[in-house]
Amino acid sequence: MPNNGARAPWSRPAGRNAPGDRARPRAMPWPSLAAGPRAMKERIVARIRRDKDGTWLVTFPGIRGAHTYGRSLNQLRRRIPELLRLWDRDPVHVDLVEVLDLPNNLRQAISVATKQRLELEQRSQAVQRDMERTIRRLQSQLKLGVRDSGELLGISPQYAHKLRHRTDASRSAKVRKAASTRLPR
Repeated sequence: MPNNGARAPWSRPAGRNAPGDRARPRAMPWPSLAAGPRAMKERIVARIRRDKDGTWLVTFPGIRGAHTYGRSLNQLRRRIPELLRLWDRDPVHVDLVEVLDLPNNLRQAISVATKQRLELEQRSQAVQRDMERTIRRLQSQLKLGVRDSGELLGISPQYAHKLRHRTDASRSAKVRKAASTRLPR
C-alpha cells in the first residue's frame, strides 16, 4: 500500500533534532528533572506595608487579588501560608520573597541598628573571652577564688564562675566526643 509521501506517525519532523531541542531556552536542566517536581520552588513576591489604620497588609503582585491583613507582622506572617493554600499554592513549594515598603529613612535606620547590634554582639563575645583569660590568670598566678576574681573585675561571683568554667565544659565535650569516636581495642 503506497503512503503517498506521508511519514510514519512515530518519526520526527525533518527540521528538529534531540540535542537542539534540549538546548532551547525553555528546556529544563537535567538535575531539576531528575529531582522531580518537588525540587522546584515557585518564587512569589510578597509586598508588606502598613495600612492607614495601623494594620499590616500583604499583597502578592504575582497572584492577582491575593491579600491578607494582620495586627502584627508575626500574625501577618502566620496568615500567609493559609492564603497561599486558598490560591492553590503549596507553601512548602514556594520561595517567598518579602519586600517591606518602608520610607527610606526608616529602612536606613533599621539597617544601621541591625549592623550596630551585630557589632555589639561580636564585641561582647571578645570582652567575655578577655575576662575569661583574666579570671584564669588571677586564679592561677595569685591563687584567687571565684569571689575575689569577680570582685576585682566588678562582676558577680556566679558570672565569674560561669566564665571560668565555660571553656572547660567545651573542652570536656570535645574530649568526650573524641573518646566516643575511637574504636575499641
